[in-house]
Order: sequence, then structure tokens, then C-alpha cells
Amino acid sequence: MSSKRLVLTLILGLGLAAATLAILEGVPSVQAAGPWYVSLTGDNSDCLSWATACTTIDGAYNKASSGDTINVAAGTYVENLYIGKDITLLGAGAGSTTVDGGGIDSTIRVYRYTSVTVSGMTIRNGNGTLNTGGGIFAERDTTVQVSNVTIFDNRAAVYGGGMYLALNSVVTVTNSSVISNTAGSDGGGIYGDDPNGTLAIISSTVTENAAGAAGGGIYQNSGTLTIDASDIISNTSETTGGGVFKSSGTMSIRKSVIAENAAVDSGGGISTMGTSCMVSIDDSTIRDNQVSGASSQGGGILNDTGMAMELSNVTVSGNTSTQYGGGIHNQRTLTMTNVTVSGNTSPNGGGIFHTNT
Repeated sequence: MSSKRLVLTLILGLGLAAATLAILEGVPSVQAAGPWYVSLTGDNSDCLSWATACTTIDGAYNKASSGDTINVAAGTYVENLYIGKDITLLGAGAGSTTVDGGGIDSTIRVYRYTSVTVSGMTIRNGNGTLNTGGGIFAERDTTVQVSNVTIFDNRAAVYGGGMYLALNSVVTVTNSSVISNTAGSDGGGIYGDDPNGTLAIISSTVTENAAGAAGGGIYQNSGTLTIDASDIISNTSETTGGGVFKSSGTMSIRKSVIAENAAVDSGGGISTMGTSCMVSIDDSTIRDNQVSGASSQGGGILNDTGMAMELSNVTVSGNTSTQYGGGIHNQRTLTMTNVTVSGNTSPNGGGIFHTNT
């Protein structure tokens, strides 16, 4: 081959290589697909296996795409998680995997228009973002599913020690426990804002939570509240609704126990106070709740709402009020079918005290 031809061949080859490189540089790199893995013993490399796992949940979240699952091994992860992708967080069990908010912010904050599933872990030691939502802060227009989770020992200066649910959020809590959370004002365990929010508590326990004002266990303004096959036990509030407070919208309680809750002013077990709230309670027990203030009302239930309350196959027993309605203080419309009211105590209307308006 002549020297001229060799030089020309080299030039053409280099040009082809440069063109190919330029084309490749214009093609975005393909990110690895999950599922992702988090373990305190991982090597923090690609996070695609237990051996190569990320050592923080946030590290895996930064690699994940919307729709991915992040598997979290046993251990305690001191992190504050800010979630703006549709993600599933799957722990090794509430007794094994713990996410600890470090007492400085919400443990988990879910941003607007996001759908998140949290399963198999304990969420603890959160301190509410913007004074709300110590354990989980669900921003407006979010969908949050919580299953097999313990929400424990979180706090908020104002609303929602365990969970805060903003406008239009849809939240389901299944096979979970909300325990020993506190709020300076409303919703020691869970606070649901208005309007049009949906909160469902299914086969779960809400216990030993405390509110500085209303709704020691659960507080929901408007929207829909469903409590099904659940226990609301030993919660306290400094004003009304030791167990549950509801102001408007609809509330359905079915096959549940509302017991041993306490409030100062009214509604030791359940308080409905507002202009328009439809309440149905079926196949449930309201027992051993109390209100202790000087003019308290409704040891078991206070029904003070512009709409109606219907009780069917319900036992109301052992509740106490220092003034009106040991079992039930009814101020609106109350319909009862196959209801047992027994062993309640109050100076005025030990079982039921009616002041219909």
C-alpha cells in the first residue's frame, strides 16, 4: 500500500471513530432498574443486591425511578426521607426495620401528587415539619398506604404527632399500630385535614396517643373516615374526642372497640362537633371512656353535629361523665337499633342525656 493511501485510510478511520463517539455521547446512559436494596452491611455500590446494598434508604431512593421498590434490611436507619416519586418502601418487619427521624424533622415526608407504600417497619422519633406530621407528613393530593407498620413516639408541636394528612390526601392504614405519639394541639395519633380527604383505619390499633386539644387518637375535619376491625384505646385529649374527633363529612365505625380513652371537656370515646357530620357505628363496643372536666359531657359519645348518628348492634358500657351523659350525650339526631347501654355513670343521664336542638 502506498504511503498516500495509508494516510487516507487512517484519516477516514479516525473520522469514523470520532463520529461514532459523538453519536454515543448524545445517547443518554441507561440507569439500572430496581428493585433496590438497603442494608447496614452493604458495600454501598450499585445497591442492586444485598451484598452491594446502599447503606442508607436515601441513597437507594436517589437511584430509584418512579414505580420502584426499595427493600430495607433489619436495622435502625437514622434518616429523614423526602419522597417525591411513586415508591414502595419494604422493610423486614416492624420489629426489625426502624426508620428514626432523629427528632429533627418528619421521619417521612411525602410530596404532592405522589403515591407511596410503606410496609414492614417502625417509624419513630420524628418531630413534625412545619410543626405538623411527626412520623409521616402526607402533603395534599397524595396517596399513602401503610401496612404492617408501627408509628411510635413521634411528635408535632401543633397537628398530627404520628401522621398528618393534608388536603385531598387518600391514606390507608392496615394491620398497623399508631402508638404513643403526641401533638401540641389536635390529632395526637393521626390528623386529617380538610376538605375531601379519605382516611381508612383497617385491622389496626391506635393507642396511648395524646393531644393538647382535640382528637387524642384520631382527628379529622371533613372528608371520609372509616374505622374497620380496629381498636382505639387509651388515648387522651385536653378538650374533646379522647379517642376520635370528627367535625364534618362522614364517619363509619365497624367491628371496632373504642375503649379507655379520656377527654377533659367532652366525648371521652368519640366526639362529633360541627355543622354537618353523618356518623354510623355498627357491631362495635364503646366502653370505659371518660370525661373529667367540671361541666363535661358524653363519657362514651358526644353527638353534637348538624346531621345524624346511627348506632346498630353497639354496646355502650362503663363510660363516665362528671356532668352530662355518662354513656351518650346526644344534642342532635340519634337512631339506635339493638343497642345495649349499661353501667355508665353521670349526675345527669347516666346512660343517655338528650338535649336535642
